[in-house]
Amino acid sequence: MKKGYPTDTNLWVVSEKIKEHGFVPGRVASVDHPHIKRVIVWGGLEPREGGGFQLTSKGAELMKKSGY
Repeated sequence: MKKGYPTDTNLWVVSEKIKEHGFVPGRVASVDHPHIKRVIVWGGLEPREGGGFQLTSKGAELMKKSGY
């Protein structure tokens, strides 16, 4: 696996936040932060109007490919 590439755990955390809120909130539990950060750095999430983060097309494609 490439360094910095989102893991299944990273994607699972993001998918749970999206299921719960419809997006990834800007404030999350400290345990979730590194997982969400890795997806942001990779380019899978982008800031959304109104706060928080939404999936990019790259992120949506990876989530679909991973089964989330």
